[in-house]
Amino acid sequence: MDDAEEEQLILQFQLFSVRERRLMNSIKRYRDMEADNHGLAVDGVAKTKKVEDITDEDGESIGAGKYKKVTETTITHTKAVMSSIMTLEAELTKVQKAKTKAIETLGRMRLEKQKLEGESAGNDIVDDWITGILGEDDDG
Repeated sequence: MDDAEEEQLILQFQLFSVRERRLMNSIKRYRDMEADNHGLAVDGVAKTKKVEDITDEDGESIGAGKYKKVTETTITHTKAVMSSIMTLEAELTKVQKAKTKAIETLGRMRLEKQKLEGESAGNDIVDDWITGILGEDDDG
């Protein structure tokens, strides 16, 4: 097993852990928000501003366009907090699956490394035994 691969997996595991923690904190914030705001959250805000000349009864501009009428409109879009929570929980599940896969892969890599080291040690014992036998044959 390449040490760089193991380090990469460990780094990936750490990043998954950070992401998991952030998602869990976001879910907690949304759950608190749900209780405080009757289950609604602001999804977006649109603001428009309309400027018009003030006109007389004939439709003529008063004061040569000097006087303006300003109309501002704000539209607030809300959505159910539960839909945001469900989206975050789905993303959390994906991250946890990826984290589990990284743990399993790291475990397999380490097990394979141990097997290779064990085989190497076994080969050394066999080599010593063969040398011992052959060495005795050469002396005899």
